[in-house]
Amino acid sequence: MNGFNSGRRPHWGAAFFMKAAAVTELGWSDAVLRLLVAGVLGGALGLNRYLHHKNIGVRTLGLVAIMSAALVAGSMEAAGLEGTSRVIQGIITGIGFIGAGVIVREQGDHTVRGLTTAATVWVAAAIGALCGLGSW
Repeated sequence: MNGFNSGRRPHWGAAFFMKAAAVTELGWSDAVLRLLVAGVLGGALGLNRYLHHKNIGVRTLGLVAIMSAALVAGSMEAAGLEGTSRVIQGIITGIGFIGAGVIVREQGDHTVRGLTTAATVWVAAAIGALCGLGSW
């Protein structure tokens, strides 16, 4: 039983992935489009951070978004709905650990730095995952 036809309302995640489950074969043009859109949107986030002289920039956030999109799109082809869900969970967890490494607490003045940077990396990964799913 997969949750789609159980006679009750589907889990929120099932509705989100229904479009992904309908994809049987991802063509090259669609794959390139998904990666390109992810890179442009991640790069736009990075450009904003760069223009405000922050630690993280266009390349880093663009690469995070592109890799998230590539992993999600690849898992849709290889592992189907359940595998895609697991890949997205792994991306969220992994980026959470990277974000935790960015956050620094200053001992002297008890300030915390890097929260916005960590959140921005997480948003770039989420944007990439959505682009990988083709959820425009």
